[in-house]
Amino acid sequence: MGKKKGNSEIIWNRIIPFLKPYWHLELFAFIFTVISTIATVLSMWLIKYLMDDVLIAKNVKLLFSLCLSFAAISITGTVAGFARQYFFSKVGQNVVADIRFKLINHVVKLPQSFLINVKTGDIISRCMNDVANLQNIISSSLIDLITSVVTIVGVVAWLFIVDWRLACILLPVVPLFLIVLKALGPKVGNVSVKTQQKMSETTSLLQQAVSGIEIIKNFLVEHIFSRKFHNKARELADISVKQSIAMNAMNMMGWFVIYPYEIVFFVISGYWYITQGKPTIGTMFAFSNYLSLLLNPAATLMGIFSQFSQASASIKRIFEYLDHEPERDGQRELPDSVQGYVRYEGVYFSYDGQKDVLKDINLVVEAGHMVALVGPTGSGKTTLTRLLMRLYAPDRGRITIDGIDIAELTLKSLRKSIGWVPQETYLFDASIRENLLYARPDATEQEIEEACKKAQIHNFIMSLPDGYDTVIGERGIKLSGGERQRLSIARAILKDPNILVMDEPTSELDALTEAALWEAINKHFKGRTVLVVAHRLSTVRSADKIVVMEKGCIVEEGRHEELLERNGLYAKLYHKQFEKDEQIAVM
Repeated sequence: MGKKKGNSEIIWNRIIPFLKPYWHLELFAFIFTVISTIATVLSMWLIKYLMDDVLIAKNVKLLFSLCLSFAAISITGTVAGFARQYFFSKVGQNVVADIRFKLINHVVKLPQSFLINVKTGDIISRCMNDVANLQNIISSSLIDLITSVVTIVGVVAWLFIVDWRLACILLPVVPLFLIVLKALGPKVGNVSVKTQQKMSETTSLLQQAVSGIEIIKNFLVEHIFSRKFHNKARELADISVKQSIAMNAMNMMGWFVIYPYEIVFFVISGYWYITQGKPTIGTMFAFSNYLSLLLNPAATLMGIFSQFSQASASIKRIFEYLDHEPERDGQRELPDSVQGYVRYEGVYFSYDGQKDVLKDINLVVEAGHMVALVGPTGSGKTTLTRLLMRLYAPDRGRITIDGIDIAELTLKSLRKSIGWVPQETYLFDASIRENLLYARPDATEQEIEEACKKAQIHNFIMSLPDGYDTVIGERGIKLSGGERQRLSIARAILKDPNILVMDEPTSELDALTEAALWEAINKHFKGRTVLVVAHRLSTVRSADKIVVMEKGCIVEEGRHEELLERNGLYAKLYHKQFEKDEQIAVM
């Protein structure tokens, strides 16, 4: 019982707020629904007069009057039905657009700690497939629901006005339908939840296959992914069949109620006619049509209920995301004139809440200085930079900029002041110019070109047939790794932030290009705070401070020469890398 009530609350309590802004359209739709229903009821009542007063009484003159009346009523009902469909469809499309916008807008504001634990395919499935299911409910089923309810109420009221005894015969059919709904509804809902889960898993697997297509081809594992997708598709097909069977069983049980009840009606009304001469033949046929008119919407309600059970699964999945708390925003604004004095104070952090990735980090980055983070893979360097941008929040301790706890800052003002060159360059399926303008939408053409010159990418761009208008494909797939990195650096330069964070920014560049690029970066960001993660230690020898990390802890700090003299971990890493570079040079 609690579960069924929960489904109803999910559907209406969560959707009604989205319907409220379009109340005027819904009012028009309701008015036209009432008009259409009245037209249907009246047209069927004309059958009584056709049989009793025309066919039996052989009144030709009345025949033409009835035909004209029937034509007028039919035209009115048809026009009203079209208008009803138009307004309901408009409401449905607008509501679904609002929900999809709110969902996508909310997803991009969810904390990174949440997003790393969900599959991309699951997010896509919820934003597209689940919202599409909801669209069917609002655009189609909502029309049927309101039309059916208005029809049932209108027909029952009319029947009691005409002949309350026959109305009493027909009325019990509604509770019988409700009993069937109550019995089978939860089963449909349970199967629908499983169907949506399988749909999400299938979408996620497909997304992985498309994203990793080069790896799949290189390792010759097409057959493995084909088999996986075949299995998922088969599982989805099997559960979809079960869902279809459950929904059809509900509808079929409804019709098992309808047909016997129609026989009962004719037996009782026929007996009254034979023994009492009432009701008239015309009234009996009219009531027979009203029985169908009453039971058809009742059967429709049966189908709608099964669709609602299916939609409840989608709505649950949609609101699982919408109910998740977005990133916490602070109240203070970071001044545009930020100096860039960064301080980590006793910072601890873990991704899973158990194993610490960072342990008791105490670090000072002086304003206007370049600080390099080095150390073995997995030592926590990248995580340290992500905490500064509040992609994650420390479990303990705090991080300050110019003495202000970044947890108190608005995300907009914080991230506006920080430029970022990530380890894995992400570029959008758009032109080079559009990708650059994400950094600063109001940048001039001259500023764009100047940033690209400093990033050593301008000449390459100009060699392309479409220049800055060249579309580079999803994730910049049409560019090489080095070209993507330089474009990412150009984007950071164009943003012109007070604090720059770079994570392995030149790992795919040749030595000459890398040297020229670092010279341009040092010149452009002179006097500003730069935090750089580096594996190639030769690129950060000139840093104001080098921070050496191991197993989530800071083990050494100092300038290049100081760290070499200490002969610690940094010296070991540096000499090992230097020997490796010499071996490569000899080869």
